[in-house]
Amino acid sequence: MKLNAHVNQIVDCDSWKQHRPPKKPDIQWKDGRSAKELARFVTTSLPDMPSEIEGKLVTFVDETAVFDWDAEYVTELPGIGEGRNHDAVFFNEDIVVCIEAKADETLGNLIQEEMRNASVNKLGRISDLLKMIFKGGFKEYGNLRYQLLTASTGAILEAKKRGVKTAILLVIVFKSEEHTTKEKIENNNADIQRFLNATAAVDCNGLKKIPNNSDINLYFDKIEIELHPVKSI
Repeated sequence: MKLNAHVNQIVDCDSWKQHRPPKKPDIQWKDGRSAKELARFVTTSLPDMPSEIEGKLVTFVDETAVFDWDAEYVTELPGIGEGRNHDAVFFNEDIVVCIEAKADETLGNLIQEEMRNASVNKLGRISDLLKMIFKGGFKEYGNLRYQLLTASTGAILEAKKRGVKTAILLVIVFKSEEHTTKEKIENNNADIQRFLNATAAVDCNGLKKIPNNSDINLYFDKIEIELHPVKSI
């Protein structure tokens, strides 16, 4: 599978940082941190798709498939405010693949924490997002991570926008002895499993299929990448 080399100006880590920098480059653009490691991971394989991602797509698209793609890509969410910022997104006429990259950074606040002192607009947004996947009220899902909710619904909304019926959310975890903490990664894994349990996700095509209240087939998986020491770029 190929990534189209003509849809943006990203060809390596330097051009990724120049054209699609993370929100806080001074903090996030470092060896071992997810923003820089994702850039290295994707651009090193260009024009091919990283094999670890390709392996998740073989039951959905042909091995000759070509994808357009972008980094730091924003999908509009309901209500006023910032949209869902995907670390990267791959798409073609059949499928949308949304990437959330992590080292051992947290998955953000709990939904119940996001709701504290929230504006009417923010509460409305949370309600709309919950309704896209779950049935029931706020309290039942307050202990889930808000970032997993926005990532999942952002994938659904991006698929709808592009007129495709399949969306895959991939969490890519970059692990290293030097830069990541086992306890933090295990905490993230527990949060992911809690979210999947709450959604009643089921095994399907080698991934987890997340039932939802849309006409989009939403799948989830996690990829772990072991990092080895490299020279800073």
